[in-house]
Amino acid sequence: MAFWRNKKHAPKKGVESFVECPAQLRVGTWIELDTEARLTACSEDLKTKLPAGIENASIQALLLQPAPWLQDLPLSLTEEAMDCVLRGRESPIYLRLHRHFTAQGFCLQGMDVSDLMSNKVQMEKRHQLFQTQVRWLERLQGIRFEALQACLTEQLSEMRGLLKLQHVSLGWHPTQSLVNQSQALTQLAQPIRLSVGDLSQSEPAQLSLSWMQSVGEITLDLEAVQALPNSTALKLSLEPWILSLFQVLQRFAWQEKAQAAESLLSLKESEGWRFAPKTQRFYFLESTSKRLGLPESLSLEAWCQQLAAVDQEPFRLALSDVAAEGGQQRMEIRLKQAETWHRFEVGFMRSPDHQLLGYVRDIETWVMQRQTAQEAVRRLESLLDSAPAIIYTQTYAEGVLQLNYASASLVSVLGWHLSDWLVEGVLRSIHPDDRAIWQNRSQQLYQQGYVQLRYRMSDVQGRYHWLLDEARLHHDELGMPKEVTGIWVDITDAVEASTQLQKSEERYRVLVEDAPALICRYRPDFSLTYANALLIESLGLPGRQIEGFVLTQALPDDLVQAFEQRLQQLTPEHPVLTSEFRIQRPNVQDAWWIWSERGLFDEQGQLREIQAIGRDNTELYLAREQLFQGAKMALLGEMATGLAHEINQPLNVIRMAVTNSLRYLTKHALQDEYLEGKLQRISDQALRAAKIIDHMRVFGRKSAPEPEVFLPGQAVADALMLVQELLPNDAIQINTQALGEMPAVLGFPDHLEQVLINLLINARDALLGQGSAQTAPAQEPKIALSSRCEEDHLIIEVLDNAGGVPEHLLERIFDPFMTTKPPGQGTGLGLSVSFSLIQAMGGCLSVRNRLWTAPADAETSQQVGACFSVSLRLAPEPQHTDLESRR
Repeated sequence: MAFWRNKKHAPKKGVESFVECPAQLRVGTWIELDTEARLTACSEDLKTKLPAGIENASIQALLLQPAPWLQDLPLSLTEEAMDCVLRGRESPIYLRLHRHFTAQGFCLQGMDVSDLMSNKVQMEKRHQLFQTQVRWLERLQGIRFEALQACLTEQLSEMRGLLKLQHVSLGWHPTQSLVNQSQALTQLAQPIRLSVGDLSQSEPAQLSLSWMQSVGEITLDLEAVQALPNSTALKLSLEPWILSLFQVLQRFAWQEKAQAAESLLSLKESEGWRFAPKTQRFYFLESTSKRLGLPESLSLEAWCQQLAAVDQEPFRLALSDVAAEGGQQRMEIRLKQAETWHRFEVGFMRSPDHQLLGYVRDIETWVMQRQTAQEAVRRLESLLDSAPAIIYTQTYAEGVLQLNYASASLVSVLGWHLSDWLVEGVLRSIHPDDRAIWQNRSQQLYQQGYVQLRYRMSDVQGRYHWLLDEARLHHDELGMPKEVTGIWVDITDAVEASTQLQKSEERYRVLVEDAPALICRYRPDFSLTYANALLIESLGLPGRQIEGFVLTQALPDDLVQAFEQRLQQLTPEHPVLTSEFRIQRPNVQDAWWIWSERGLFDEQGQLREIQAIGRDNTELYLAREQLFQGAKMALLGEMATGLAHEINQPLNVIRMAVTNSLRYLTKHALQDEYLEGKLQRISDQALRAAKIIDHMRVFGRKSAPEPEVFLPGQAVADALMLVQELLPNDAIQINTQALGEMPAVLGFPDHLEQVLINLLINARDALLGQGSAQTAPAQEPKIALSSRCEEDHLIIEVLDNAGGVPEHLLERIFDPFMTTKPPGQGTGLGLSVSFSLIQAMGGCLSVRNRLWTAPADAETSQQVGACFSVSLRLAPEPQHTDLESRR
């Protein structure tokens, strides 16, 4: 359509197509427009079809489809035909027009071709419907009874889309005789209805079609917002499909009748009976008569009296109907058997000679089983309704999965009712961030047949719950999607707990990583599974990689076996061990670690992993060693005067022997025997002095860095040798009769010797009245040493008879700088250092006051003294392990 917006677009004078009198063009169907393409007038037939209130409306507002000719065209083309589709009151208006210019604008003149276009559309729909019915007929050929309803539902859905229907309903009304003959076909009497949208807001077009055959009537009800096709034409178009459907129903009826007849005939020989309508008598087979406890011939009245009162009249009516109209019947009755009512099933049909043949079957057990099954179903439904999980199903229709069932737990879990989602859909309740998961769920089901998803869904109060969705897609016998069964489990608590656990683990991981402690986990083969940053840095691992690193690689070779044996001490009853050991580090001095381990065991008590925490104790270890060495040197200094006197004695003996020998030599009276004796005495005294000096030199050395297995008897003997040199001649008696054979222990022999020397010197001072300002010397000063084994420990005790330690000082006796000696005679570190030395060897030093109980001293048995006990752990039995395989 060409029109102009201003005068420069108007046709010039003298143009032949310019018409002076528009009245000449107002014939038939016409539209008159002004220069702005606004509608100024139209023919009466169009005025009734166009919407009301369109005066002065733009023609573009009425167009339903773009018009390709709506542009400036040369004037020579004004007579060509033009098509347009206008918006009508009820349906589109199809026009074929010619354009003519007028003084006021231009006029469109032509004819209304809406009927032709409508017929064309209807013909196309009928052709498409015919092609679709060809597929429908192929599908119905040979279809099974179980698949018929699903097939018809699918075909009706396709019809609804093809004819653009809002509602379609297919009804099947069998004849009464068919109802009597076929129970299965009677189940199909429920109409199949499919609806889309809400018809209550409009007045839809309705159409009802029906077809009659000998087996019954088929009805088809259609509703649509737009106009429906002609009923006669549509009925003719659908008739091939309906006739094929009648044939399928007839085939099902024949098949069921044949199966029933075959069933009755097969039962006739075993549980059968015959009824003669003329004589109104039943004739039972012998086996049936015996089983029912009835005579072989029985009148109808006598038979009915055997039935329960509520079953008598229905049985009479069913019997008369079959006798009059034919067909077959099955029903459930109750017969009295041994004073109890039993349920039986009876079935009968009319034979060609118009007698009734039937059977009777005891179904009491089956009925009980059915009731049990029904009760189980009710219990299951109750369980499903009360379970915290939501059971649901979805049906497949037109490529869409639609929710059609949800257990009652939907209300208890989310507060929703199924009707809420049927109207508004499930997607509205899904969290916006999780809606893509729900939308992709159907595609995953089609491809994989099973999904397991997690997403959030809101309850009626707007709170979101985490749901675990497990669903499985089921197919029909043709492999088409049929339905989805699934379960929603509320896992909100588990997800929140997992989130909190992750946050907690992250917090603790940060604490562990940044902790000023050495933390790790390793397997029983000492391979690390985790190590924090400080431990990795302390071990000097390249690239902070712990994979493949074995913890024993950082230990000295002499400690590997002891470290491995420590794990054998871990048990479920005693899962924790604490120790101190030396670590070798590349290009750095050795370090000493305090190490605490906890064994992790499985249900069978097998050690699976060890969790350890420790600290670098190097500085404290070195300071402690300096303290121990200082205490040792102080002890040597304290013994220096006595030892100097002891060394001076052999020197005096040597000097006197040399002097006497020289005097005899001067007198020329020196004999060989005399000289040999003097030289031997000189040699013995020199060896005695050398032994004391060598032992002092060894004792003054620093201790070994690692504990060793040693025999404590030698340390006891060395301590006694040094201390005896410091005792006044015969002033103090040392009793060693209770010293037995002492097994090997693990520790430091010089530490044990230092402790024993310190204890013996303290006992000496106490016995000589130097242990306390208030203590007088003992009358018969004595010291007793004893040893014994208790379980896995060696006990060495030092006992004196100096009166003991004051009771109020017993608990503080091992404190640093605690002393009972007079001022200026003690530092108060001897017992404190001794306590630490024994503790470093894994032992214990303790004190108590007790009576003197040394052997053969009955006269002094009532004297009290201090008893110091040294407890050391026995060395473990040597074990052979494959060390190289663990390095």
